[in-house]
Amino acid sequence: MYPLAFVIEVGGLRYPVYSFGLLLACAWLVGTGLLLVRIARRGADPGAGVALVGAATAGGIAGAYGLALLVHSAQGAPERGGLVAYGGLGGALLAAWWLARALDIPGRQWLAWSVLPLACAQAVGRVGCLLGGCCFGCPTTMAWGVRYAPEAGAAAAEATRPHTVAIDAFRDPPWNGAARHPTPLYEAAWVLGAAWCCEHFVPERYRFAAYVALYAAGRFVGEFLRADAIRGHDPWLALSTSQWLSAALLLALMPGLLRGALQAWRSSATP
Repeated sequence: MYPLAFVIEVGGLRYPVYSFGLLLACAWLVGTGLLLVRIARRGADPGAGVALVGAATAGGIAGAYGLALLVHSAQGAPERGGLVAYGGLGGALLAAWWLARALDIPGRQWLAWSVLPLACAQAVGRVGCLLGGCCFGCPTTMAWGVRYAPEAGAAAAEATRPHTVAIDAFRDPPWNGAARHPTPLYEAAWVLGAAWCCEHFVPERYRFAAYVALYAAGRFVGEFLRADAIRGHDPWLALSTSQWLSAALLLALMPGLLRGALQAWRSSATP
């Protein structure tokens, strides 16, 4: 774990650059770059692409922070701050869809183009989670378990001092010597595999919905392997906030996807 990437010194002042924030910026650059390249290759308007990226970025930041505020307020700690992936996805979709309608852009088609760029951005962001020490997994005896060095505890405390969200996440510190599931890497691998499957096997009309459904399924299962306290859970089934959102998304998306698969099968079976 390397929560502090490096420190910039200017005029005797020190400006720390944190791994999580640095990788989030890289994730945005990777996703934006891939999407704009795809738009250009398909002969679409690059200016509209830039506008949609801007709208999605603003909506994603507002949604990620807003949902985190709601979740933490329900837990009695609104000062925690932080970001929630589902809030970012929802906010980005709402903002981009509104702008697409305003500009008369075929939103479904552009969403299909965004599947692989989005997955790559998510994967890079999850590497930032691993380096930052958040979203860590339960102890494991698997050969690929990761061990956080004991000295990383002091580094994490120093790097996250301005962020109360990290203080809560480290109540069960991952640097106690036990090997842990690299849950951020699990999710990174899952989203990349899901995007590849959607790109190769799902018609463009259903591609984005299929990707979101696959992401939700993977997120629901992956949450069982996480051990950080910040994700929260209900007092009845001990499911996290993200698991409830994943279940809701699956219930909302699966009927349409199944209808689409059935129609495609009937069309292919018709002589």
